[in-house]
Amino acid sequence: MKVLVSAWVLAAWTLFCGPAPAVAEEAPCTCPDMLDLASRNNQAKAAIQAYQQQLAAWTAAGGAPGADEAGRTAFQLDVVEPPMAAAKDSRANTASAKTAADCRTTIDVPTSCLRVLMEQHEQVHRDACREHSAEHVSVTDAISPRWQTLADYAREEIEAYQAERIYIEAALTNLERDCRFTLEFDSTIAGATEATRS
Repeated sequence: MKVLVSAWVLAAWTLFCGPAPAVAEEAPCTCPDMLDLASRNNQAKAAIQAYQQQLAAWTAAGGAPGADEAGRTAFQLDVVEPPMAAAKDSRANTASAKTAADCRTTIDVPTSCLRVLMEQHEQVHRDACREHSAEHVSVTDAISPRWQTLADYAREEIEAYQAERIYIEAALTNLERDCRFTLEFDSTIAGATEATRS
């Protein structure tokens, strides 16, 4: 009889209120992730600034160089990685990810929080990759590169790092609210003639 009543209640709920609410998943970022998030936010800011400065330099010079694999790699290693490395907190975990030419993403991270964060960045690249693939469907178009110049590449990277920053700032706002703590201690300060207890 109880099963019949429970089934009837569920049916009535669904009829009048819609499907029963799903159980919410736990947020992937927790208090211990705050250091990683703050560090990655600083790295993303440094990357955006490096890309923007280089875009301005290319504009002043009349154009950016081509965006072949060797050019992108050298640009990353010589221009973008140094300020990102300088901005990273040495205590923070490291995350890396890549979206390949076939639009598949690989993510190498030690925490679920960083996985979700890197997913924000790589989603921008996946979307751009899929859009490029959809626009270039013929065999001769298939070899057309996604970025004609390093400026094209830099603009996509800026968008990806901005997506990271939006996620980071929202996560940090929630965590700062949820991760407050109070430090309590007992101390005695004693001198030659008096003692104070707090």
